[in-house]
Amino acid sequence: EQSMICDGGAGAKGWEEEEVLLNDYNRGVLPMQNVDPSGCLKPFADMVELPFLHEAAILYNLKDRHANGKPYTRTGDIIIAVNPFQWFTEYYTEKVRNRYARVLVWDNTEGDPRSMVEPHVYETSALSYRGLAFDDKDQSILVSGES
Repeated sequence: EQSMICDGGAGAKGWEEEEVLLNDYNRGVLPMQNVDPSGCLKPFADMVELPFLHEAAILYNLKDRHANGKPYTRTGDIIIAVNPFQWFTEYYTEKVRNRYARVLVWDNTEGDPRSMVEPHVYETSALSYRGLAFDDKDQSILVSGES
């Protein structure tokens, strides 16, 4: 039992940096990565679904979605926006806004309606409106970050 106690690295006198080639790992993938059976990264729109939840998994998931033109990622009720440094016209059309309103506010579907749409800032506003209009619950939206 004593050997299981960890001081969180407080007793460390220093560290060594070492670069390990990915080829040195079994099947060329790091342990506990979110990959499919062929070893390719498997991105998730909602990071609650990540099989392995750790800092690297979160960052690689965000990086992959960003590289594929998806600036929004969901973590439960939280929408994470990664600045794409470009304008995606197709993300902010009236048609898109109406779809989020229809799916998240007006359609009466079984289960979680968020599973029917990609993460988007419109999701936050639509669900808040739904909470006010239909559930009669006060709503609060927190926006944090820098741009």
